[in-house]
Amino acid sequence: MNVYSARLARKNNVTQYLQNYLSKRKEGKQALVFEGQQCSSFYIPFILRKYDFSDENYQLSLDGRENVLEFRRLKLRNKQIQDDNILFFIDRDYVSPSISEDCKDVYVTDRYAIENYFIDETTINNFIRANFCLGDFSDSSEDTKNLMEEIEELYTSTFNEYLELTKKLQKIIYVCRVNNINCIPTDKFNFFIKFRDDKDDTFPMTILLNSNNDIFQKLKIPSSDFDRISGLLNQVNEFDNLNPRNDWRGKYHVFFLMKFLNYLIYLRREGKMPFKIKRNPTCEMISQNNLIPCLVSVMQPPKSLELFLNTNMKAREP
Repeated sequence: MNVYSARLARKNNVTQYLQNYLSKRKEGKQALVFEGQQCSSFYIPFILRKYDFSDENYQLSLDGRENVLEFRRLKLRNKQIQDDNILFFIDRDYVSPSISEDCKDVYVTDRYAIENYFIDETTINNFIRANFCLGDFSDSSEDTKNLMEEIEELYTSTFNEYLELTKKLQKIIYVCRVNNINCIPTDKFNFFIKFRDDKDDTFPMTILLNSNNDIFQKLKIPSSDFDRISGLLNQVNEFDNLNPRNDWRGKYHVFFLMKFLNYLIYLRREGKMPFKIKRNPTCEMISQNNLIPCLVSVMQPPKSLELFLNTNMKAREP
């Protein structure tokens, strides 16, 4: 199935989701519609901290941004529910969605996707302070300060190395996306970079694929498009103007982050530098299933999201 057939199949499911909403909606209760299964793990914790939201509120996860917008279009054409209070949450991706500025019920991330919010140093620092038993590290706040500076330096240098190693992969995906070329990137990029599994005092990453054609094949790009993409890669300049942290594909960023945090957990357990004492962190090893809940718990909502929620949701009574 090519990308267009897949999108059509997903679009056909939107009508079924709408029928499900019609059967379960509760009069006067606000509803939330997300574009992916993991989105609720990002948005709901922020909502529960401050706003009036309970099990009586309907929430729905669709399969893709276009499905969310199609659901909204169907809702506005349905007289029974066109005035229902429904909020929609979507990622900006490489190409901003085709919606007007007066769509006040639609939140669009101001980064590529929700995953791009997790990689800030402040979030990493908060996660470490919450889970790494730093009270056992030393008797001096100055020592803790020095430790955090070392970890931040390690994270920054390693993350920049990761960005450089994955630039070609990210650029290929970008070219495919903006030119509507069939491309199926996975959430992981371990087909492209190998992380050493043996416990080491460094965080080595090794490129597994160097040729464009090998990468094209892994991304399931049709061979008939190989020459076209190769030409576009030499022509495109827009990608080089993107902010790698904010505008590149975020699912690869968080896959790297998962590996890096597990490396820090190993160093803490072994008492290896920059840590001095062996301690078991209070968190388990990080996986793709628990990464988002672990990090959301120690971060503040993006300013754009906070503004959207303040405008569109009722604050919970104290």
